[in-house]
Amino acid sequence: MGTLRRLVPILAGVALVAALAYGGLFDRMRAENLRSEIEAWGALGPLAFMGLMICGFFVPAPLIVLVGIGGAVFGAASAFVYGWIAAIVGTTLSFLLARGVFYRYTRGIAESDRFRRLRAIDGRLAEHGFVTVLGLRLLFFLAPPLSWLLGVTRVRLRDYLLGTAIGITPGLGVTVYLGDAVSEAESARALLTPQIVVPGLLVGAFLIASGVFGRRFLARRAAHR
Repeated sequence: MGTLRRLVPILAGVALVAALAYGGLFDRMRAENLRSEIEAWGALGPLAFMGLMICGFFVPAPLIVLVGIGGAVFGAASAFVYGWIAAIVGTTLSFLLARGVFYRYTRGIAESDRFRRLRAIDGRLAEHGFVTVLGLRLLFFLAPPLSWLLGVTRVRLRDYLLGTAIGITPGLGVTVYLGDAVSEAESARALLTPQIVVPGLLVGAFLIASGVFGRRFLARRAAHR
């Protein structure tokens, strides 16, 4: 177990270097060109898509746009599978890197009386990690900073993985569906069909509801602590 813990930051560091190298594509490409880059890989397009997504958790990247492009290129069902696998890998690598490198240095801050809200959230993650991670993923979806922040808390890896795997599912599914539907639209008027408008409205309502719930949830737990 001790050997595994020592290997974690090394493996995550290697992943980071690879992500920075491959993720350079984001620096020389606009979002609209990412589709051409993925399609240029031909049969290896799914691997290119997944690689770009994983890189997006380490370098600034339009992850939501990339997920939508995946829906347009591969169709909603296939893009969902590719995107879900890549998201789990990317979020887990960044989580492990943060835990392996920064965890011990952030313990003093997390346990300080000066940061009671942070201590309350950290305690919540230690005691009820799955539910808390699930709520945070529903609220913030694929936001890369969330993986790094959770990595320096006391949340268990198992709870993090389960909460993330389930929590990203609704947002990922809707995003690839919209990407697929928009790519099939032949004109701007076609974008106003119920198949596109209804999911779009549902996404908006979901984000608002998640924001309200997340604020109240974290505020209530902090006050309780």
